[in-house]
This record gives sequence, structure tokens and C-alpha cells, in this order.
Amino acid sequence: MLYTIRMTLRVLVGLAFGHSAYGQTTWHVDDDTCPAVGNGSQVDPYCSIQIAIDASTNGDAIQVANGTYVELINFNGKAVSLRSASDNPATTIIDGDSDGPIVTCNSGGTSTTLLRGLTITNGQANRGGGMNISSASPTVINCVFRQNFAFEGGAVYNNFADVFRPQTLTFSNCVFEGNVAQSSGAAMLNRNSSSPVLANCQFVGNRASNGAGILNDRNCSPIVTNCIFSGNEAGLHGGGMLNVFLSSPILTNCTFSGNSAFDSRGALGNLQSSDPVLTNCILWDNGPLAMTSCCRSNPTISNSIIQDGLPMDTIDGGGNIDINPLFVDPNGADEILGTVDDDFRLLPGSPAIDAGNNSAVPVGVMTDFDGHTRFVDDILTVDTGVGIAPIVDIGAFEFVLGDCDADGDADIADHVILDGCLTSPGDGLGVGCACLDLDADGDVDLRDFGYFQMAFIP
Repeated sequence: MLYTIRMTLRVLVGLAFGHSAYGQTTWHVDDDTCPAVGNGSQVDPYCSIQIAIDASTNGDAIQVANGTYVELINFNGKAVSLRSASDNPATTIIDGDSDGPIVTCNSGGTSTTLLRGLTITNGQANRGGGMNISSASPTVINCVFRQNFAFEGGAVYNNFADVFRPQTLTFSNCVFEGNVAQSSGAAMLNRNSSSPVLANCQFVGNRASNGAGILNDRNCSPIVTNCIFSGNEAGLHGGGMLNVFLSSPILTNCTFSGNSAFDSRGALGNLQSSDPVLTNCILWDNGPLAMTSCCRSNPTISNSIIQDGLPMDTIDGGGNIDINPLFVDPNGADEILGTVDDDFRLLPGSPAIDAGNNSAVPVGVMTDFDGHTRFVDDILTVDTGVGIAPIVDIGAFEFVLGDCDADGDADIADHVILDGCLTSPGDGLGVGCACLDLDADGDVDLRDFGYFQMAFIP
């Protein structure tokens, strides 16, 4: 049910309970209040997120309790913070009930307009089923965009079109899963000089005719770092990403795997003078061709792993290789490529280890996709990358010797796993033990135990 109520009544109710319409206030929302309206206090929260937005002013915060909120919301140009109380998108959900963009952020929204810790699902619109952004620059953190539909921009449609100021839109630690666009950009469509910053985001299992993961159209050059594109499917062009009309994103430490497209541009396609720059990236298992470019498009690729070598019309920045990156489990526990459990961490002996270019990592980026330390030296690997040691790894994940449980170090939990994996030389690997074959010889023996002890942190 969608709740509607006049703005004047909402503000007056808030004022009656001590909330200033002009001061910095925290408004509370809880669907347990419904069908009553509430007054936005912690004791008597609003039942609707939109009511809280309408009552808020610039600088206010809106805190949403766990629950499923069936409604559409519009920031109305306000610089307010909207977040889940738990910061857990799995428990705080906005369901659009297939009725228009779920989140609208139009002119006036700045980087202090915040959306955090929410799942945005079941939206349906012509543009931006999950979120429609127009000439605004909100900050989106730790959100899940799942199963949204639109003609363009299934999950997010971003149209900046403001020649007088740059866009500062940011998405970090977000998941775009199972979104559909009838035409273009199932997970995200950026148009007209829209160049968001994307960090530690996962684009998985999205479907569109063009640019199933991301479509950048007309001078859009986002900065994409530590992101994963997996299992995205384009009926025509650009499974993972399609760049058209002077769109030249900068991609650093990204992993593309299992993406597909009818025209074989499985990972990326570049058209009409679009010149993306890829450094420290992995393009593996994306169909016959990882990337194709035409019409005066010349991408630059450096210190990356590209299956079958550099594509045509590509500028070779050096340090590129065509060797299996040795992912831990690209199909994940469910054995289905293109789902969120796909594991693109690196196994011991991966050619991606210590093979990147330190100078390409954006200033201030010190962690990998998992939030673990980005620059870690592997004592068993000869550095082949560029920079002063420790050398960054290629791909979205940094390898840590002996870190079998993926928590960023080799600790007592990994030691327990090691104890269960130890065999005699040549006995093979048990289930889940490949991460501890530290010398990459096909078993976990006393030699691996010795290497583990060198990396072990009590």
C-alpha cells in the first residue's frame, strides 16, 4: 500500500512533537507503526519513508527500521541522509511494487544526499526502475539493487546534463543483481556527461540488449575501481559494459568474468570514439572475444590479464599477459556462474599476484573489493608489476598468503583449515584446500605448512 498525506500535516505533526522543520533532525521510520502515520520520533516513528522525507529539511537524517516498505520515494532535491538503522540491506527493503522508479533524485541533490544500507527491488519504469537520477549527485553506499526493470537503466538511470558543474555521484559497496532493461543498461545507464565514481561494486546476472552491466552514453567517463562484472548478458552489444559516443571510463583493478553478448563483446564494447583505460584488470571467460572496439575507439590496457591477448584497436600500455588468473571458485558454491557467491579471489601461484601497476590505483584507495589491505607482498612470488614493493595485484582482490577464510590475514582460523588439509606429498587436494596449496604443486604438505608459518599472525 502506498501512503499519501499532505505535506502541511506532516510538518505540523512533527512540530507538535518537538521536531524543528529547519534544524538538523533525525526522523525515524518503522513499518510497524502502520497503518497509523506516526510523528517521526523514536517513540512514534513515521510509517512511511516519503512522509519522513517530506517533513525533513537539508541536513536532516532519516533512519529506517528493519522491514519491507512498499512505496516510491522522491528526495525532492533535498540534501538529507536516508539510511537503514541496521546498515543491512538484507533486512531493510524498499519494494516498488512494479510501479514507477523506486527512488527519484532530481536537481539539487548533492553528495550530502545519502542513500545507505537498503535493498531497492521490484521497480518498474521507462527509465530507472530502481533509481532515477537527473542532474544530481547523491552518495549511495552499501545498497542492493535487485530485480528492477526499465526500458533504459533497469536499476539506475543517471542523466546529468549540467554543463556548469561536474557530477560527484558515488556508488560504493553496492550490488546490482538480476536487473533487466529492455533496451540498454540493465544495472546502470549513464548519459550526457554523467561520470559517477564506482568503487567495490558488484554487477552480476543483469540482462539488456546493450550494456547489460553498464552502458555509458554520450561523453560519460565514470571512474570504476575494485568492481566485479559477472554473468551479465547482452542480447546485442557489451555484456559487462558498453561505451558509446565519446565515453571513456577509467577502470582499475576490476574483474570481468562470465559475461556474454551476441556480438562477442562479452566483457566490454567500445563504439564511436570511446577510449576506456584499463589497468590492473582481469578479462577472463567472457566468450569468444573479451573486448571489441570500432569507429575510432582505441582503449588502452596495461598490467592486465586478457584472455587470448590484446584485442584489435587496443593501445598496449605494457605488462599485459594471457595466462589463467586462477580464481578460487568462479562458479561459487551454487556452481552457477553469474551469481553473487562467485569467488574471484586468487589462488596461490596466480599470475595476477604482485603484477599490477601501483601508480594506477586511485589516490586514497588502500583496500580491495573485500575491504582488505590492497598492497600486500607475497613472499613466494617474484614481483612483475610496476612500482615500489609491495606491488598491487591484478583484479578486484588482493592475495594474502594462507588466507583461506578470506578475512584478510593468515590467522588461527586458517590454521584450523590447514590442519584438516594436510596430506602427504602427491596425495592431491581435499575439498576447499586449494587456497592452502601455497607452493602450487597440487597438494598441501609440510612444505606448505612451512610457508604458512611464515605468513601466520597469531
